[in-house]
Amino acid sequence: MATKRVPPTPIAADATIADMIETLDKPVEYVRRVLEKLERCKRAHGDAQVRVGVRGRAEAPNYLIEYVREDAKTRERTTHQDAAYSGSTHR
Repeated sequence: MATKRVPPTPIAADATIADMIETLDKPVEYVRRVLEKLERCKRAHGDAQVRVGVRGRAEAPNYLIEYVREDAKTRERTTHQDAAYSGSTHR
């Protein structure tokens, strides 16, 4: 007998973590771990931001930590990737 697969919950392209709180498996733990990774990046690079994946599981979306650097001469801002993490393991 085949098991019935539950359809994935869609995540809006412009969703924030606050928008997804209701669908997360463990919202407090998820937010705590994301903030932990953001703080580590901020200490290392002076800046940090998170980009949440919208094509994966809504219960534990993967995410990317980035930081922005500004060129002193041109004042051009460039975004650099720090690390990508699994939303379920945070590794």
